Amino acid sequence: MEIQMNKRTADYIADQLADQILSGAIRGGTPLKQEELSGLLGASRIPVREALQIIEHQGLAVRLATRHVVTADFSDAHIREIYGIIGDIECRVLCDLAASEQQGENPGIFVEETLTELEFHRRIYGMTDNAYVRNILKNAVECYVRFAISLPRQETGSADAEYRKGTEWQDGFWQKREVKSRQLSADELRGAAAQMEPYYEELAARVVTERGKHQ
Repeated sequence: MEIQMNKRTADYIADQLADQILSGAIRGGTPLKQEELSGLLGASRIPVREALQIIEHQGLAVRLATRHVVTADFSDAHIREIYGIIGDIECRVLCDLAASEQQGENPGIFVEETLTELEFHRRIYGMTDNAYVRNILKNAVECYVRFAISLPRQETGSADAEYRKGTEWQDGFWQKREVKSRQLSADELRGAAAQMEPYYEELAARVVTERGKHQ
């Protein structure tokens, strides 16, 4: 299944707000008022209202009983838990795809020379035929994964070790990329699945480090 990415003004606003919330630049419990955001962003109230609905759906904002919207409050443990769950789901999808491909039931995931890290995650959720799982992963990839990938990786210490383990699966098949697209084998998909845990631990470490700059 091919996923088409058509961004609206509301999506761009939601991305900006998501990045500010995940980075810790906007603290947990901060009120998000349509009027103030409209003036700050130079946008009309309609896309701002839609953007607030998007980040609420992403778990980045909470609507109170008063109907006011405030940012969600994340601890470092919450961040690690979120990325761990995303990794678990992607691991399951990759394992299912590998099993289907081995049985000749799946068109597979294709890679090419220009494939980006974010696009690879999009192809993972685009290949599952489970609409519920696809929606969960799309939400996670376009918000949490997109943000983490945009951050610089850790260069020293344990986080760097996790990064090296987490990117072994990429090195394995990206080195064999060609200009023409090729399909990943079942073994490569299983190899990617096996590396999801350390890969997402490193992504979480990036976000935790970034949030520490705003404390």
